[in-house]
Amino acid sequence: MKEKKIIGIDFDDVLLNFNDSLVEYHNANYGTTLARHECVDFDLTNIWKCTREENMRRILEFYETEMHWNSPPVSEAQESVRKLRETHELVVITSRPERLKEKTLKWLENYFPNTFEHVFFTNQFSGNENVVDKATACKRFKVNIFIDDHIDNAVNVADNGIDAYLFDTPWNQKAPEHPKITRVFGWPDILKKLIISPTYISQGKEGAETL
Repeated sequence: MKEKKIIGIDFDDVLLNFNDSLVEYHNANYGTTLARHECVDFDLTNIWKCTREENMRRILEFYETEMHWNSPPVSEAQESVRKLRETHELVVITSRPERLKEKTLKWLENYFPNTFEHVFFTNQFSGNENVVDKATACKRFKVNIFIDDHIDNAVNVADNGIDAYLFDTPWNQKAPEHPKITRVFGWPDILKKLIISPTYISQGKEGAETL
């Protein structure tokens, strides 16, 4: 058995299926007819054709809705995270505003009970001055590997010497090549890279080699 790792995990669109619910909400309230695959830019001002200030206002508005808090987990996240926790320490590092802490922790406890050692809010979507970048947060918790869907966060972490797993989405297809960034295609792919030996996969054998 190799050394136990500390794995940092983003929240929205890695644990909670944020974008699908946001698209549904926006279509219902702002007259759009968007689909997930059309959200090809993380900056939704270009997709929604509004100002940056209005874009932020709509996202902050969505945070407060029942539709948001009823969003389900990302496909296969629950069973995969449960498996990952058997051999590694897990922390959540999210860009969410810290004022959403209580409800976010409640959502995590509902879908991922007793799973994460820490949940840290970087306030990157808060509009206030108490903002911490993801690399700084990762260093604070001694994270070895960080999983995120945002290109800028992945590059920020990778440029600071931390391995970044970029969770494949329509809005991060233009990510630059970086020796510390690995694109991952869903939670089963993450498990293959972090737990299951490629030899066992290719031979179809049962068993796992842990990091």
